[in-house]
Amino acid sequence: MTVTDEIHRELMEGLRTGLDYDRVRLKWEKSKGPFYNALQMVFAEAGSELGILSSQERVLQEKIAATKKRLDGLAGEQRKTEAEVEARRKEADSLDQKATAVRQQTEKLGAELSARADVLGEVR
Repeated sequence: MTVTDEIHRELMEGLRTGLDYDRVRLKWEKSKGPFYNALQMVFAEAGSELGILSSQERVLQEKIAATKKRLDGLAGEQRKTEAEVEARRKEADSLDQKATAVRQQTEKLGAELSARADVLGEVR
């Protein structure tokens, strides 16, 4: 491995992990030719890598937009479903109240009918 290759590897690794450019530059300051050759290689590779990353970013942005649109649609469906559930709950409460009223009226009428049957039984 040449000095240029070693510097190139260190610079590329640094780009991926958080490059401390000054530390690398100071480390290789006595090898200016190989350092600048490696730096030129890094810039050439970084350009194509940035193109790839930019392309990947666009794809991810499109996926994010599609997912957000789907999520918004699901949120709308959820609100609609919650409104339907609430309407049904109110309807059920209303029916429960009506059933209670009918039960009470039936009991009242049953008691009244029983009282009249007793009176009718006494009259006969």
